[in-house]
Amino acid sequence: SVPPRVIDIFVLGLYGAAMDYFGEKGIFAPGHSSIPEALFWHRRRSSEAAHDPDDPMVRIEGTIRKNCAHCEADLPEGKKSCCVECKAAYYCGRDCQMAHWTAGHKKDCVRKLKKRLRAEGIL
Repeated sequence: SVPPRVIDIFVLGLYGAAMDYFGEKGIFAPGHSSIPEALFWHRRRSSEAAHDPDDPMVRIEGTIRKNCAHCEADLPEGKKSCCVECKAAYYCGRDCQMAHWTAGHKKDCVRKLKKRLRAEGIL
């Protein structure tokens, strides 16, 4: 098992590199976003810090649930459609989900990472 602190450093490194390169809006750019992987590792750790409101990943987790990942429309409260693999992209409908996948989310999604980790017996 990887210590939570190591995961914190890795996650913040992914996030920081994306922010430096793409800027605030660009970190969510399909095909270039490290957010799905960063959130995957962030969610896997079980420390209390995972719920710290000052943690950048906790803030991102809240942000991604507010707008459609494709068209950026405001999403209503309640049940929302999201990528079932990474749960790091939320959508206003199936059309936006399919368009976002084609636009590059298929490169960002942790689908392949999870498959590899399962094959290695880690998941």
